[in-house]
Order: sequence, then structure tokens, then C-alpha cells
Amino acid sequence: MKENFVNPYAVSKSERQSLVRQYDAAWAEDLANRPAGRVRIVLLSYTDSRENACLITEKEYEFSRDQLIPATNLSVVVMIGHRLGLVDMEGRELLPCIYEGIGEETGGRRWVRADGRWRVFDIARRRFSAMQYEGESALGELLVRRDASGLLGAVNFDGEQVVPHRYVRMEMRPIGPLWAPWTRLMLVLVCKEIDEPHHKEYFKLATPRGVLYSDEIYDLAPYQWEAGEYHSCTDWSWTTFGPVTITRCAEGRSAYEGLLNVDAGKLIMPCRCTSVEYRGRHGGKDTYACTLDGVSRIIDEDGAEIISASLGLSEIGRVPECAGEYLIPACRDGKWGYINIESVIKIPFIYDRAGAFADGRAIVEIGGDRFVIDRHGRFIEKAPLGM
Repeated sequence: MKENFVNPYAVSKSERQSLVRQYDAAWAEDLANRPAGRVRIVLLSYTDSRENACLITEKEYEFSRDQLIPATNLSVVVMIGHRLGLVDMEGRELLPCIYEGIGEETGGRRWVRADGRWRVFDIARRRFSAMQYEGESALGELLVRRDASGLLGAVNFDGEQVVPHRYVRMEMRPIGPLWAPWTRLMLVLVCKEIDEPHHKEYFKLATPRGVLYSDEIYDLAPYQWEAGEYHSCTDWSWTTFGPVTITRCAEGRSAYEGLLNVDAGKLIMPCRCTSVEYRGRHGGKDTYACTLDGVSRIIDEDGAEIISASLGLSEIGRVPECAGEYLIPACRDGKWGYINIESVIKIPFIYDRAGAFADGRAIVEIGGDRFVIDRHGRFIEKAPLGM
């Protein structure tokens, strides 16, 4: 089935209105409000709540591979007769549909394959690189290649070997749904343990440019997308979409978690924690409660320790985000109390349960009774039912 692409600046208003009636009303509204110079028409499919985007051009193609076109893109892949080509964001042809393969756009460049060999195409300059390469596939700015032993590595747009030939599989994994604006990509490198008789697979994680976050090896590949949910990953969407947690299975025991900053390209906390949980923002940075051997501490998205493990806390509540609130509920030796962000104990650990402060009040429980206390730990009243 063919998809029609229409350049709104190359047809009359009446023709445009006629053509957009074929599509969802959301297209027509978006088309009418889209400023000149960048054409990115968004179709909202209400049946599965997913967002698709199609480029509008005056030519008719059989297929547009780029379902979601980033606002920074200069081009989009189209197809005629099972051959791929490129058009720019105003519908003008950049490359005719004669190519065997075209990679994802990264920084205004793409890998393009013709006659079994790959070259780099500079979209803005409309120029191919002089060098040609044999390769398996394109992953963003990386070209995956196989050596004589059959192991995979990768070169970048400049022909530099950035991933050595050590892996049996390489793939990009999204962190977040493909349609979400906070989604980032991670390179997953799959290797086999040589001494393992059953050839068990292990994983390393790298940036989309091929730089390893660390030498840490994972037993379980993170961010597996199954039935619309992520597995082996927590708090991936509610942060500033840089730091996300990663999980490693530990030989049949409980899984261990760590903290990875995808945007910064670095490992913040190795997978040595039994849990990593988001705990709000402090000083403009996300904070996380990291627990190991029953002892918790709070670090920020750069790995700096905010609340020390030396306090011996088994649980730490959320860092207050409301103006004027500063007390954090925490648990030690089975009893709850309150500390501040400087790790100073402000209300002793005497409660069976303790809630977060709001408007200078918090609800605590002691001996089966529930009370409202102030910031000094003074009882104000018994907590009303339902609070």
C-alpha cells in the first residue's frame, strides 16, 4: 500500500485541503499550523496510542522507513521498488531510490550502501566520502564489520575503529519508548564467555558512539521491550532522562542494580546495590537511594554522596521538593525518624512509621496510634481517620 507525501509549499491551498482530508484530522491541524521551512507532520494513531510521523513531499513512494522524524533531522528514508533513497525535510530529493541500505541519520550524516559497500553521505553538503567499507550493518554513526575470525567490531563516520572485534552481536536499544521525546539509545555489545561450555552470553554497554560506559559485564541485557513494558529497569522515565538504573543478575542470587548516566556517557554506580530508587531532586539534580547489605545512602546524578551510609539507615524517604520542607523520613534499626539533607538527625528514630512532611506537618504511627507532628517532633493532634 502506498503512502502519499505532499509538499504544502508546492501545491495550492485547495489541493492541500483535498489531500489532507485523506488522513486523520490531527494531520490537517498540524499541517495548517506548521511554520514554513521545516515539514514534520505528526499523525496520532488513537487505536494504539502511538505516535507516527511522516514527511510530506510531492512524490509518491512505496514506503517511508523513518516512522518518527527527529526535529533535528535533515532527511528521511523513502523507498521505490525495494530500493532506498533520501529526501530532505522540504520534500526535495537528495538521493534517488537506487541504494541497498541507508543507516540512521546522526549529526547530519548517514551510512549508505551500494554494490555491497558502504560510504558516508554528508547530507548538508550532498557529498559522499571517498572511502568505502565492507560491513554487516549500520548502527547510527557506527558501521558493524566482521573480522577473519567472525567477531564483530565497528568503525565510525571517520573510519576510526571505535569498537574492537570482540563481539558476537551488536545492537542499539532504546531507553524509553521509541515515540517518547526523552528516549535515548544505548549500544549493547554481546559477547560469549570462552570458558563457559554452554556458550553463555554476556553483555557490555556502550554509548551510541561505541565508547564503553565501563568494563563491567552484565549477565542480563537491560531494557528489554516486551508487551509495552520495560524489564530489568526502574525509574527510567521519571528522571531528567539522563540517569537510568541498570540491572545485573548475579548467578542465581538476587539481582544487583547500578546507576548509569546515558547523556553523560558514564557509569555512576556499579551494579553492587540490591536496589536503586529515585528520591526526588536536590540542588537541581536527581537523587537516588542506593541500598547494599541493608544499608542505604543517597547520591546525586553525578555520583556525589548526599546522605552517607555511615548513618546506618535501612530506608530513606523522598527528598522534599516543596519550598520550606527539608525533613526526610528515614528508618534505622526498625524505627523511623527524620533527618535533613546534611545527614543530621532532627527527630529521633522512635516511630513505627513516618510519613513525608507537607505544610509543616507529618503523620507518624507509634504503638498502633497515629499522630500529627510538627517539624520539631511535637504532637499536635491525633491523626483523623482516612489521613
